[in-house]
Amino acid sequence: QSAGSGAQTEVSFVSWNPKFQHILSSTSYNGITVVWDLRQQKPVTRWLLFSNSFADSNRRRCSVLQWNPDVSTQLIIASDDDNSPALRVWDVRKTISPVREFVGHTKGRVIAMSWCPYDSSFLLTCAKDNRTICWDTISGEVVCELPASTNWNFDVHWYPKIPGVISASSFDVKVGIYNIEVKAPNM
Repeated sequence: QSAGSGAQTEVSFVSWNPKFQHILSSTSYNGITVVWDLRQQKPVTRWLLFSNSFADSNRRRCSVLQWNPDVSTQLIIASDDDNSPALRVWDVRKTISPVREFVGHTKGRVIAMSWCPYDSSFLLTCAKDNRTICWDTISGEVVCELPASTNWNFDVHWYPKIPGVISASSFDVKVGIYNIEVKAPNM
């Protein structure tokens, strides 16, 4: 199947939409992201990311994506470009330009990300630059950063029962548990 400048090649990541169980997104190393409607068994939308145009031969690969847990039409997608590891929030209804861009990782692709389960204004990312960052997704600012390890983290998760507690798995063959003191909203 093709759209724009071509079909997805090697898929790098898939993510289920948290609000609509029949919607799945996939991104690929050739820079194309597809949102699939499994009820219809076809793509809902498909677009080329991290490129100036559909004819751009220097398009950037995409490494990981996640749906916004509260805004069912928004995805955050990470570039796999070691020289420009940007994160961009896209609204699938308007794929002409990103809603927001996060710039903070300095070198090396983003390997993993995780939305905060109790407050979607917080997002964790880790990359090959040996940085693990907690972002404010509203402002795009860095909230905090975990201490660097000998080797970079390859996975990050929020503990769903205690606000601010996260785990980070590193290539040091260690799992670190951290409290970054992000406050849960008043219930």
